[in-house]
Amino acid sequence: MLNWWVSALWSTVVSPSRDTGYLTGLRAYAAFAVVAIHTGLGGIGGLGAFFSNLVNHGKHGVPLFFVLSGYTIALSIYKSDKFSYALYWRRRCSRILPLYFGLIVFLFLIGYEGSYWAKELDAPNDFFSLVAHVFFLNVYLSQYSNNIIGVEWSIPVEFFYYTIIPSMAFLAKKPFGWVLLCVFAYVFSRFGLILPSPFADGSEYRYLAWGWQPFRYVWCFVLGVCLASLCTHLDVVKRAFEHSILTVLILIVFVVYVYHVHEGSLVFYTLISCGLIITSGRCNKVACFLFENNVALYLGNISFSLYLLHYPVMKMMYSSAYGNSLTRFAVYIVALFAVATLSYVFIEYPFFHRKTKQRALGL
Repeated sequence: MLNWWVSALWSTVVSPSRDTGYLTGLRAYAAFAVVAIHTGLGGIGGLGAFFSNLVNHGKHGVPLFFVLSGYTIALSIYKSDKFSYALYWRRRCSRILPLYFGLIVFLFLIGYEGSYWAKELDAPNDFFSLVAHVFFLNVYLSQYSNNIIGVEWSIPVEFFYYTIIPSMAFLAKKPFGWVLLCVFAYVFSRFGLILPSPFADGSEYRYLAWGWQPFRYVWCFVLGVCLASLCTHLDVVKRAFEHSILTVLILIVFVVYVYHVHEGSLVFYTLISCGLIITSGRCNKVACFLFENNVALYLGNISFSLYLLHYPVMKMMYSSAYGNSLTRFAVYIVALFAVATLSYVFIEYPFFHRKTKQRALGL
């Protein structure tokens, strides 16, 4: 039993695969970007226009997660000898639901007031809200999309695409499959724009629901799937792009973009995410340095816990970690890393690696 828990803790600082370790590191940057937008990084945003923009761009960490989901799930489908829909769903659910359900039930039981949006949209953390979250009805009831944890709107979006990623992955391998996927992405994204908003036309939140629903992010998943299809079907393409100079060029474009653009766009970050995925790998020393160091692997492995827990931990410790106190932010980060690590070791890892645990216990 002790050996199993030690292996769970050790798994936070090792790469699950020599070939795809950089994907774990990219998740670390995605999670920390979301932390940045909600905390201000201890006042770093006040050091100048570039740092202010950098903090504001943190909201685009979520699209990076979405591109990575499309890419990694499609990649696992392509690498499996025989696809099992039942096994696929069991793995997806065991990866996401234990922590998600556990957290929203815990926050309901302790009377947690909810996120900023609970008060702003008059959507309290009550029993109706709990039911809406458990059954993913909050993807349709927009006032409840983000009222408890502060970032939970992305979970039903992920699960929506989980239902169609296998079909997208198989279609991407067919002749003209990419064309059909792009047509689907265009039509689906436009369809979301013509749906009536649940908020009043004159409301400042008129387009808020659009940002919390699946329509806006279809290109993230479609491009992630197409990229996986390209890299597995034509491995020579992936190897050809795995060069440090290309990663450096992408990072230069990123820095220049952040310097000149206040908030950034979903299109830009979707393309940047695809660029980093295709240029990173074991042949790329810059990517290895940035995405496969021990810190990046550690944060990447606990990234889901970091993502879900950072806002409630912030609200429980302070009304906000946003401000000009680096000391307060440092204390918050240490606490967050500790809580996220415990969450990974005792919740995420046991459920996702249940068979490993059963063998360790002799069951």
